[in-house]
Amino acid sequence: MTKAKPPAVPGFEDVIARAELHEQLKNVPDVMLNHEQAAFFIGCHPKKLERWRTEKRPPFPVAMNAVGKSGVQVQYRVGTLLDFIRESQIQAPANNSATQLLTHKVVNGKRLKPDVMTWAAEDSIEVDELAEPFFMDDGGLVIAHGWDETASVIAERLTVQRTPIQWMAWDDALASVWQNESRRLSWLAFADTVAPLLRNIVEAKRAAALAKT
Repeated sequence: MTKAKPPAVPGFEDVIARAELHEQLKNVPDVMLNHEQAAFFIGCHPKKLERWRTEKRPPFPVAMNAVGKSGVQVQYRVGTLLDFIRESQIQAPANNSATQLLTHKVVNGKRLKPDVMTWAAEDSIEVDELAEPFFMDDGGLVIAHGWDETASVIAERLTVQRTPIQWMAWDDALASVWQNESRRLSWLAFADTVAPLLRNIVEAKRAAALAKT
């Protein structure tokens, strides 16, 4: 049975958080972001951005480079994404789902954890709808949730460090190996207060993974 995802209603802090990131990058419009980074930047799942590209809807990529057997590498210009965001804000009603943002709050410059942590059962057909962005290192370790850092650090990861982003449900993310184990445990402890069943699922997945090694 799949746990239903609550509606994502953007609050004032959500808008400020994303606006801070956009402000950080407005002076570097020619910087390129890959597909996953671009999806994170505008606030949608990569599959939705891919669907828009297939349907020839904006935002339009400026580079599509063949990368052998792995397929096509798509790149988006930051300026194009910012133009798309501004146009969407003008055209979309306030309650349009296209304007919904992640439910992370910022208070006194510190990003707070979400009010709800969701995950999907293995037989879910909408796993991507529950996925959230996580920064990863080159070794495949989780660094942090995409919004668990300041706007300046996020901007640095996107444009200078080129840190990869992977979209995962919370159970998969917390069952993964993190660069900083205390950071993972902090999220897991938080999960106990908002999603008590999540810890059991996480520990079962970690045990299964260890059994395969």
